[in-house]
Amino acid sequence: MDNSSFRRLNVDCYNISPDLNFILLYECQHDSDSNGTKYFVYEIFSTNIYPLTPNGSDEVELQKILWSPGSYDSSNLAINDNIDSISTNNNNNNIPSNTNNRQKKVLPNSKTKVKFEKSKLSQAIAFIHDYDIYYKPKIHSDLVIRVTINGKKDFILNGIQDWLYANTPELNGDTIAFSTNGSYLSFLSFNITNVEKYEYTWNGRNSQYPMIKSIRYPRYSTPNPNVTCFVVNLNVLKYINLIPLNLPEHLDGDFYIGNMFWISNTELTITYTSRDQTLSSTLLCTAPNFECTEIQRETNNEIGVDISPEKPIYLDVNEFAHALLSPSINSSSQQSSNNNRFLIKIYPVLDGKYGMFRQIALIPFVNKKPIGITIGRNEVTEILGWDAKNQAIYYMSAPEDRPGQRHLYKIVLEFQVLDSTSSDINIRPKTPVCLSCDNSIDTYDMNNTYNLNSFIREHNHNEKDIFVHVNHMIGKNKEPSESELIPNNCLFNRVHMSTEFSFHILECLGPDTPSIYLVDTFLARKIFIIDNGAELAQNVLELALPQVKTFSVEIRDGFHAQVRLFLPPMAKEDEEVSFPLILHIDSTPSSQLVSEEFKVDWDHYLASQKSFIVAQIDGRGSGFQGEAFKSQIKGNVSAVDVEDQLTVLTYLRDNFKIIDPTKICAYGWGYGAYLTSILLTKDSKRTFLCYIAVAPIVSFQYYSSFFTEKYFGYQRMIGHSLQEADLSLHAANFLSKNYLLIHGTADTLVHQQHTMLLTKSLIQKGVIFRHQVYTDEDHELKGVIYHVHKTIESFMDDNFGSLDAREVWEDPVFYIFNKE
Repeated sequence: MDNSSFRRLNVDCYNISPDLNFILLYECQHDSDSNGTKYFVYEIFSTNIYPLTPNGSDEVELQKILWSPGSYDSSNLAINDNIDSISTNNNNNNIPSNTNNRQKKVLPNSKTKVKFEKSKLSQAIAFIHDYDIYYKPKIHSDLVIRVTINGKKDFILNGIQDWLYANTPELNGDTIAFSTNGSYLSFLSFNITNVEKYEYTWNGRNSQYPMIKSIRYPRYSTPNPNVTCFVVNLNVLKYINLIPLNLPEHLDGDFYIGNMFWISNTELTITYTSRDQTLSSTLLCTAPNFECTEIQRETNNEIGVDISPEKPIYLDVNEFAHALLSPSINSSSQQSSNNNRFLIKIYPVLDGKYGMFRQIALIPFVNKKPIGITIGRNEVTEILGWDAKNQAIYYMSAPEDRPGQRHLYKIVLEFQVLDSTSSDINIRPKTPVCLSCDNSIDTYDMNNTYNLNSFIREHNHNEKDIFVHVNHMIGKNKEPSESELIPNNCLFNRVHMSTEFSFHILECLGPDTPSIYLVDTFLARKIFIIDNGAELAQNVLELALPQVKTFSVEIRDGFHAQVRLFLPPMAKEDEEVSFPLILHIDSTPSSQLVSEEFKVDWDHYLASQKSFIVAQIDGRGSGFQGEAFKSQIKGNVSAVDVEDQLTVLTYLRDNFKIIDPTKICAYGWGYGAYLTSILLTKDSKRTFLCYIAVAPIVSFQYYSSFFTEKYFGYQRMIGHSLQEADLSLHAANFLSKNYLLIHGTADTLVHQQHTMLLTKSLIQKGVIFRHQVYTDEDHELKGVIYHVHKTIESFMDDNFGSLDAREVWEDPVFYIFNKE
């Protein structure tokens, strides 16, 4: 398939069917006001292209699609002997599978030919149009089954998230799913009829009068969407019957629903979390009536339970228990036991006096008591899979004391069957092994046909164009050795495992420019360069990037804040020249600003072009340093997080003479803008010269119900704490402060109502401030971002005085961006 089909259909994304016979073509990004995008089916065997529609005629916009996993004939795929086999996982279609003779593996190359034959079996698909779900059992057939009939915008959304679920990362999970063989289809239905509307003015370009737009936006203590999970039996298409889950009595109330996941053809797991986020219940629901039993309950009245959109992983020891039997045990008496069925989940595990950390736990289906598999002061961020053959769990983690890094780990479990029924099994985890921590030359397979040097020669690249951060950049005149070509970019990683876990794709994402490799999992060796990132690396070479310093600063109660400084390129700490400092505040709860992920953003621009020092601080409330660190802000919003910003900023000012103590400014966006403004009200010593707030939260009574109730509480006497956190009630503290306020009129995340409330209070108190409004712009202000940055830059210059870098350095080439 060539690019002509993409150009002709005006599409730029694709999705391959599980049977490898079809490709869905569609537009990645589309108008947010539309009802989806058009999808086209490309048949590999015939090269025919036709639209995917509910009635098989006119092209229509679809909101979501989902291939049925169904079985298919693997003989459809034939490939020459240059590779032993090929994975049928549609996410890793070109990853070699594990073989017994590992020495004979040969990587695919440009001569590898794949031959497709017409499928002997059908491929099914589900899709959503106008908030109703449709099922097409055969791609080639005209038959389309309408599963739901009550979908209606702003009222009933079948399989499509409402605003709250779509814009809350913790709730943004699957809303439609097939069982493992495609016999059943489950989906979430969102009834938002009772959710209050937020209305805002849309001016448009050619309208004589503005129009009123609206979204259903639940706020503190107002109705949330009513979410229901239904299941459809696809084996009986003549009579479509929606089967609601038969829930335990204690789940009768206001709950969040997520983690919908099929562990077999007939068993569905799903998690219900109470609205006050102190109770979480994971259920196992079984066909045909989908009676649900609780297999795990988590309660935490102090800091609340941690909701995650990540799906659990299913482990059934019964599948391999017979191989674990001791010779002295009679295997004929072995029976399947629910005692040996587990969910693998991320769960808070206590590490002595250091508190809880997110670790891996096995949740038994029977006694529900979590079994800790990993332990320590690291934070598990993602479980990649369970390798039943080798009895290993692969996962990503932020290492202890290095929360900004992400590495791939493997932990092997040892199972010991203690009786003939396999009902009593002892589980002993081995020591975890990091598979990505070592990025030395030994991790590169230099003997492979597609080794590093041959790749460079084949593509006619110069070595220094491949990897930028190498030793020869610091003055060596000799040709760099192979070890010197190894980039420092595998501290922050993203991993995609192959079906059998024999191989994985390693995305090395920082701190240097990214590159992507195919890695032999068992040898932990990079055997093929998928993307060397040469073009990006060359572009970065043309930039005078700032100097970066990353370290930690002790704050309170033994906690440490993570700090990053961006210094002007040619600044020297031992000289007398000092520079203005910009404090970039994010501090969104559970987020992370200081990480090893590569990026070139506005902070880099301010340091390089404007000769400012930029500071980033992850204090209490930020993520990946344990539950105690993260939960400090619960009930203390705008207290501990602002305290940490001030504490660390004072430390920087007093210990880095390169910082001009008279020229310090703070800026933030969203929650960070709220903290920036709160910082202003508490800055009695006038540490800061100016403050910039973009789309700030002002009153949490007007903010998302999920966030406000998580950190302030739900249906309790919290009026006082909400009032204390209300920025508009502290307007008098803005007097004689340099304050820039920016907001878009079409912001659907933090409504312009917040800014209007604040400006009204400021005006009543006689505060003089600058206010910039962007018509019809949403929270990100993408359509006017250049103007936003120039406005902020001008405001900083007004306060600091315009700094001509030529007054500091003779040659400006070292600090400016290449503008070609």
